[in-house]
Amino acid sequence: MKPVTLLSLIVVFLAVSYYLSQMDPRTTKFTESDVVAVPEAQDQRQAEHRPEAAAESGGEKVVAVVGGGLAGMSAALEAHRTDPTLRILLIEKNSRLGGNSASASSGINGVGSAAQRKVQSKDTIDAFVDDTLRSGKGRCVPELVDRLVGDSADAIAFLYGYGLPLDVLSQLGGHSHARTHRIAPMPGKQTTNVGFTITSTLREHIEEIEQISVITDAKVTELIQGGENNGQVVGLRYEHTVTGEVHKLTVGSVVLTTGGYAADRAGFLSQYVPHFAKLCTTNGPFALGEGVRLAQAVGAGVVDMDQVQVHPTSFVHPDRPTSQKNFLAPEALRGSGGILLDNEGHRFVDELSTRDVVSAKIFEHCKPLKLENGKEGPTVARLLLNEEAVGLFIAEAFAFYTKMGLIQEFGSVEELAVSMQIPTATLLDTFGKYEAAASEGVCEFGKTTFPAHFHPRVDQKLYSMMITPALHYTMGGILIDTNARVLTSSKDVIPGLFAAGEVTGGVHGANRLGGNSLLECVVFGRTAGRAAVARATALSTSSRL
Repeated sequence: MKPVTLLSLIVVFLAVSYYLSQMDPRTTKFTESDVVAVPEAQDQRQAEHRPEAAAESGGEKVVAVVGGGLAGMSAALEAHRTDPTLRILLIEKNSRLGGNSASASSGINGVGSAAQRKVQSKDTIDAFVDDTLRSGKGRCVPELVDRLVGDSADAIAFLYGYGLPLDVLSQLGGHSHARTHRIAPMPGKQTTNVGFTITSTLREHIEEIEQISVITDAKVTELIQGGENNGQVVGLRYEHTVTGEVHKLTVGSVVLTTGGYAADRAGFLSQYVPHFAKLCTTNGPFALGEGVRLAQAVGAGVVDMDQVQVHPTSFVHPDRPTSQKNFLAPEALRGSGGILLDNEGHRFVDELSTRDVVSAKIFEHCKPLKLENGKEGPTVARLLLNEEAVGLFIAEAFAFYTKMGLIQEFGSVEELAVSMQIPTATLLDTFGKYEAAASEGVCEFGKTTFPAHFHPRVDQKLYSMMITPALHYTMGGILIDTNARVLTSSKDVIPGLFAAGEVTGGVHGANRLGGNSLLECVVFGRTAGRAAVARATALSTSSRL
């Protein structure tokens, strides 16, 4: 491993990915023609972020975006691009923008991008659609998937236009081609995860645009209806969580981009997936599904609320095995060659299968951790890397996890066997079978990619991690159409209300592919931004007639 500086560890602590993209990356560069132009900020002054200023400036030609993750930022920026004179309020209940998007690191999917053209990729829109539908197990809304995939190349170009060179292509589990885009490491700069880089960069651009007012520490408590038959969304009410002040705003459109509910144990999780409600989560405590409830209160329908993605590998800290909030063990640990072992030292799954498959196999083949008090902890497996696999992983990230006490180093197979309380011969047999399968090109579980070799010899250094499946993403949410308009359960449009990102349902069906979350945020965030502007502008025009 390369030497790691203290500065590297600090940077990784702030922005390390909680799951990194896997497989072999390939770097390519965009050309100027592939970039969606970014309009210049109206001036370089940082916008005022006072709630009072926003409250005093409500009106029909105002768009309110509720939720400051990637979907919300994409909506706000696209709304400004569509009409630079429009006033946009970006309302976030936390103290800063970013949300769970800032932690995403698989990358963002796209087909037909400059990166793919550069390497003459054989990927197609049909192949991407098929992969997404197959992963969704028949529960995706095909029209939403068509929009997601069809607008994917433009989404990549949109981000590139804000100075985000998504030049690296990777192939993630469940994908038939390398289509997941990340930012290439730049000489002299520390590597950060793609979600953090994207959200921090867009935040900087937003802060330079005078027409976008960012209101943080503000929790929206109600959507206000009015207009014909009192069925249109015409405003909102929010509480400033620091001052306690309550503000009521009249607006032309509202866009909900508040994220999912993977931390809402007492609410939606207990209601729809009680068997998952006690699992640990990788989400921040803010993922409570409040946007779904706001929409339901004005008549919105929901879909697939019982479809929750459990990521197969979150770290179990030896000193805090029952923690309810875990670091996610990056997919790149498996993509670099890591293997999964059950409690008896045997493999039981293709480590690069889709997340739902790997999670199910862990629950099927592994046992709960025995705690010192005699009680049972989470169901755990061992994620094992050797020196070759570690060499393929990011040095700074591996050092960070080691420093956090999440990785144990063993000087030999015998030492690991003693720790696992199993015979050394069992591990040697597992390694021998794996090496034989690698030579044949396929293992008994269907694995066909073997990034690292596990030779059946005692004298090798090994790195072991306890992992357990964790609540990671919620596929269910608000019903929307392809224009991001919120629908009732009978598929009627609720005028003035739009939604994008994890708060919505229908795109991913029963299981989300890695890299489709950030894509959904950009594609439907931009769609919602444009539609919200059209709605607000139409209202403003009609009121003057």
